[in-house]
Amino acid sequence: LSRFGRNYVEVGKYLETVFPFLHVRFISVLDHFDSKYQTAVGDIGLGFKNIRSDYYSKWLSKRIKQTKRFRAKKGIILMPSFFGYKKNAETGELIIDEPAAEVVRFIYRERLAGKGMVEITKQLNASGTFTPSIRSQQLRGKPEEKIKRNIWYTSAVKEILTNRQYTGCSIFGKTQSIHYQCVKCSEKNWMVTENRHEAIISQEWFDEVQKTFYQRDTSRKRPADEFESIFVGKVVCGSCGKSYRKRTDGIYFCKSREYVETSKQCPNIRLKEFDLREMFIQELQHLLGRIQQVPHQNSNALKKEVRHTENEKKKINGNTVKLYEQFTNGSISKNEYLRRKRILDEEKSLLQEAADQQRNDIITVQKQCNFYDRLQQYVKTESCNLTKEIVHELVDCIIVHERNQVEFVWKHEDIYSKMVAGGMDQ
Repeated sequence: LSRFGRNYVEVGKYLETVFPFLHVRFISVLDHFDSKYQTAVGDIGLGFKNIRSDYYSKWLSKRIKQTKRFRAKKGIILMPSFFGYKKNAETGELIIDEPAAEVVRFIYRERLAGKGMVEITKQLNASGTFTPSIRSQQLRGKPEEKIKRNIWYTSAVKEILTNRQYTGCSIFGKTQSIHYQCVKCSEKNWMVTENRHEAIISQEWFDEVQKTFYQRDTSRKRPADEFESIFVGKVVCGSCGKSYRKRTDGIYFCKSREYVETSKQCPNIRLKEFDLREMFIQELQHLLGRIQQVPHQNSNALKKEVRHTENEKKKINGNTVKLYEQFTNGSISKNEYLRRKRILDEEKSLLQEAADQQRNDIITVQKQCNFYDRLQQYVKTESCNLTKEIVHELVDCIIVHERNQVEFVWKHEDIYSKMVAGGMDQ
């Protein structure tokens, strides 16, 4: 039970409500509990065990946090390694990883020279500089042919430029867990230990770089997009496979295009939020147009077949009873009874298989009906009234190919394909 859950309210809910409803058998060997022979309802001992497990885990978590904070105040907590550093195999302390440290210094020098993060990112990719992910795999001893390659993005560059720990200090308490959720803490609550490890960047360099983030010219801003961003995370480049990014003015573009040299860039295909909305409605209309038969008609026909099959099964059951009566009153011999009963059992078995298949078909058709009804509902929606929920429900991804070819990949492609095939067969 202590391994099953830490929240005694949730554990009780599953044992008393969810598992019995789903016919799930729960066995806890050490707690001598088996839901097949006993119930959690009214078992006071079981309830106290759940409460004890809950409070023990909270007490243990509190003690671990207190110990970590105490060690952090003393400056003796061991830090995880990050880009530019590696662990000393004997002491566990951070030491400079010179190849990665040189990349960090290059990024800071370029930023102090007035370069933007996009420009720095392009330089790193053009020179084939290894990324933090690649360097981490190299330090773990992974063979070069098995290393997963990736490219630099501005997010990684900014993370390096804003990481104060490159000045040699250690920082503890940037985040904390509240109700199992990781929450960022205010900088004034951080525990900072100076001179914890050898610095890669001087404090002066770091301070100067931080000033550059507040000196951007904000006089020229792109116009705000009038539509909500409902396709974010769905649009994918067909050339490199990366997700499209959306600007504030409603333009989607391939984010990897900005970070690699010109010879390797993806086609410069940009899409507007309004155009994607119009394409989405047109694709929905196309889906409805290919469906030649309304699935509700198939549902009614299948229900009639199920009723007919059930009636046939009842007739066989009646004939089986009559056959037994004939055997008991001596009208037929035992061999004749067994022969006829075997025939009836075979017919009943075939009918049962047919009934099971018909029920599965009804479930499939019901899904088709629901999908068809939603398509009819959404296709009438104005493009300006589309929501994230509608897109998330129907679209798996939107692939942008060369020559402005846009492909919609639907989540319910299997259901839709059966509807189209069923309509064609008719």
